Amino acid sequence: MTEEKLYDHTRKDSEPAPTAEENMGSLIQRGLALPLADIERVIDRPLAKGHQGGELPDWAVRDLAKSGITAQRAVELGIRHVQPAEYPALLGIDANGLSDGYFIPFRDPATGRPSKLADGREYGRVRLRETAACKDSKTGKPSTMKYVSPQGAGQRAYIRPEVHEALLDSGVPVVATEGEKKSIAATDAGIPVVGLAGNWGWIKDKDLLPELKVYATPDRVWTVIWDSDAAENPAFEQSTNRLAEVLATYGCTLKALVLPALGSGKTGVDDFLSHPNGGAEKLKALIEGEAEDVNASCDWPDIGEAPQYDLLPEFPIYAMPEVLGNIASEITKSDQVSVEVASLALMVTVGFAAGNAYKAAIKQGISARPNLYAMVFVPLAERKSTVFRRVLAPVETWISGRRLDWERTRDSIQVHERRMDALRKQISNINADPAEQQAYLEQLEAERAQRPVGRSPYLLADDTTPEEMVVQMASTGGRLGIFSDDARQYLQILTGRYADGRCQESIFLKAYDGTSPIRSGRRSRETITIEDPCAGILVFVQNDWLGELGRHTDLSESGFNSRTFFCVPESLAGARDADGHLRRAYTDYEVNPDVAAAYGSLVTTLLDQSFETQAPRVLDIAEPAKTLWIDFYNQIEAELGVEGDLRHIADLAKRYPVQALRLALIHTICRSGDRVSLQDMSGGIELALYFAHHGERAFQTMRSSFLPHNPGRIVDFLRRHRKSDFRLAELQRAIGGMDRDEVREAVHWLVDNGYARETKQFQAGRGRKASPRFIVNPHVHAGRGE
Repeated sequence: MTEEKLYDHTRKDSEPAPTAEENMGSLIQRGLALPLADIERVIDRPLAKGHQGGELPDWAVRDLAKSGITAQRAVELGIRHVQPAEYPALLGIDANGLSDGYFIPFRDPATGRPSKLADGREYGRVRLRETAACKDSKTGKPSTMKYVSPQGAGQRAYIRPEVHEALLDSGVPVVATEGEKKSIAATDAGIPVVGLAGNWGWIKDKDLLPELKVYATPDRVWTVIWDSDAAENPAFEQSTNRLAEVLATYGCTLKALVLPALGSGKTGVDDFLSHPNGGAEKLKALIEGEAEDVNASCDWPDIGEAPQYDLLPEFPIYAMPEVLGNIASEITKSDQVSVEVASLALMVTVGFAAGNAYKAAIKQGISARPNLYAMVFVPLAERKSTVFRRVLAPVETWISGRRLDWERTRDSIQVHERRMDALRKQISNINADPAEQQAYLEQLEAERAQRPVGRSPYLLADDTTPEEMVVQMASTGGRLGIFSDDARQYLQILTGRYADGRCQESIFLKAYDGTSPIRSGRRSRETITIEDPCAGILVFVQNDWLGELGRHTDLSESGFNSRTFFCVPESLAGARDADGHLRRAYTDYEVNPDVAAAYGSLVTTLLDQSFETQAPRVLDIAEPAKTLWIDFYNQIEAELGVEGDLRHIADLAKRYPVQALRLALIHTICRSGDRVSLQDMSGGIELALYFAHHGERAFQTMRSSFLPHNPGRIVDFLRRHRKSDFRLAELQRAIGGMDRDEVREAVHWLVDNGYARETKQFQAGRGRKASPRFIVNPHVHAGRGE
């Protein structure tokens, strides 16, 4: 083959003749292959130079060319020749008879800048000209190495910036293979591929490398391409299955493609791309059609599978207070959302605005305030943020209007606090007679009496901790609303993510009825006491959090769940009616401004009243209303027994009567009534019964995720730390309050119920007993609510 035959004869005469490297690149892209002798004749000399002047010798250019990387392309990638004398500074190792090699620099995928070590050195790997003898780092047995990484730097994935940019689209599958050169060849051929440093080149601390976690988004498909001789490597199957298990904890699936052998030797991605019977299009076809699923969870039982729900009855909009029913109807028509979602959000907001300024009692010990707790579980594309903004707009406007007055009052309070601090310091420094001390004490009391008394209007929070809640409630007169249209952070706090798995619901239990004061001394030198705490909760979150709440049985056992209205509506996204029409087809309808103004006026009035109220206004209950409530109470009580219709949700249903009383009180407040009427009570009971259907839906899912206390704590630990395996000693160290026998008993329960499996015995060290290792069911991590 002559050099002239390699030129592109379709070029114009005015165009400059391509270089030999360009000819090589063209041949590689067309899937042609050249014998080694022809490669040597085609490549230009003098030798190509790298970025730092390290010329690439013949052997390096030939080696790179076999992977489809021309000398010019190598220069662009920063690949350069290195001598053994450079290894101590570059790799942190002594040469020890190692041959020369070429250095493949790694780049930061996001910026394209050189990847650096902690000491500022450039990170990369050296491909040695001659294979060197070494010892296996795990077994200590003799082995060989062709690539050398910087000592102590750990392994990293080779991700070109163009690959990173492509993979930022979560819909693009992640494709990885073994080796930087293979990654370069595939990427240059139009297939973005991540390069791994060997079979186990994806792992760090039993998890994905940090740079790979960016692409581990739920429901994403990963494909790993192995060389044609992969089956001869005993680590191949083990590493592939382990990668599948780890990816499953992120909600991803893995496919594996072992390339067919093209020729007598092994075939890697670069070999396949350059072979006449291979090429980029055929590789794409193999990835899409021949890669086999490595389903790490296929032989695991599916745990906590959500049940099928019964259809919901029609929402009784007529049972709503008139002003709220009107605005709920408007929001439903304008924003095309579920009417029950809008209605519940409106009632929670009005109940929160009224706060602890109102109260109604059936008798001593059975009373209610209008504040409500509600969790709305909706999938994506259900327009929850639109509803949230409309419902909460009057509260936000009210807070904004009160802000300046509060800031002035707060400044005055701070001035008085500094003056009292100075007086306290003077008193502590006095060694004079008692009369002088008494004079300072009287002055201190006078200052305290003159200190301004103000309330902060900042009544809302979304992801605050219990400690921060106490401080904020102290400044508002004991009130706070947890309102969020994306409540993952709040629910993580509630379920104890930052408290060793202990649920943090106690403050909400006290703030529901207000019968027990809240006392805290953690954030102040003086104990904070809130005598009449009052909270409201309205949070929207995706459906997968229902299972998470079910795993935290403390929330049911403490009564938090039974105090909460749950809303699990049908999805409207893409839904059609009986005639085949889209239920959410576009409409120009706008919310009636008069209806919105009436709702806003109601909320503002209630906030003004409750902001100034020192003691609640106790409303009477009309006798017919009280009789109706007692009948409802008895009916519910009769169904809680072992043969009753509500026995399966008894811990939720037992609070239906009190929930109905709260809703009835909201009716009375909305019409500015002095007494809870029969109509108010009837509406409250009907709404409570409707949302009981949603509560039953929620509890069905929670019950399917039920775990006993200690197994539940272990599962929570495994989920929080994305553990795909564990050992008993590790659990005992990490989870407080469980002794060795309790850990063993809990783990046995998890094994018996399909949450984990025991693998072969693991020898921890010389002189120690064998310690069993347990593999976690990947379904434990599926659909995490984060």
